[in-house]
Amino acid sequence: MGQHPATPKVVPTADDASTSLESLLQTKVVTASRFSEDLADAPGVITVVSRDEINRMGGLTLREILSRVAGLDVTSNALTDRSMIAVRGDQAKANGVHVLFLINGRPTREVVDGGAMSELLEAFPIAILERIEVIEGPGSVLYGSNAYSGVINLITRKADGKSGAVRGFGSGVGPAGGSAEGLYRRGDFSLVAAVQFHQNARWTTLVAPDLAPNGTFGPLSDYSLYDGSRGLFVEAGYKGFSAMVSNMAWRSVPVE
Repeated sequence: MGQHPATPKVVPTADDASTSLESLLQTKVVTASRFSEDLADAPGVITVVSRDEINRMGGLTLREILSRVAGLDVTSNALTDRSMIAVRGDQAKANGVHVLFLINGRPTREVVDGGAMSELLEAFPIAILERIEVIEGPGSVLYGSNAYSGVINLITRKADGKSGAVRGFGSGVGPAGGSAEGLYRRGDFSLVAAVQFHQNARWTTLVAPDLAPNGTFGPLSDYSLYDGSRGLFVEAGYKGFSAMVSNMAWRSVPVE
């Protein structure tokens, strides 16, 4: 995982074991200044999570991947469909309005609460990611609202020829899920598409007291929620122009 604090620090991955520290610091990043530059030259505190690291982490969701990045705190609001990311503990509200998510440099803003990105964190197809660039610090000058304490840029893979993959897991009981992606290029035209889903019928989130009819709290009880998501990402490009669309949904309702 590459980091660039005041004194640059890079922890090599397995694939980077034979790479010099100088080469690692020359890793190209785009989020800090909105143009490509070496990691060592980029301003701010930057962490780069490579595709190799994403694969080796074995996370099912983006939320699980980001929970392993130093300086990021992953939280959920009890008994609600709210998953949030806070940078360096900066979470003053029940929604994460101080962290801005980008997809290939384009802002993704949640329109109800401003920053609670549950669907993105639980449903984005992580197999299509090339790398994740995390800025731990203010980014509002470049990216506007919601970038008060951090910016997380999801950078997807680019098509080079034809490739694809399908994955899945599950059994008669317990969680199940799957993902698929396809990349296609012909001449100046390119197409990248990916889908992902997962489901867990009984996800115990917390132990909480029951509310008695008279308004008092009774004994503690386990609460289980249904945890299920589906996500789609498509990007098409032609001669320097590109368009992308994403659709993500996460459902978390009480299980009887």
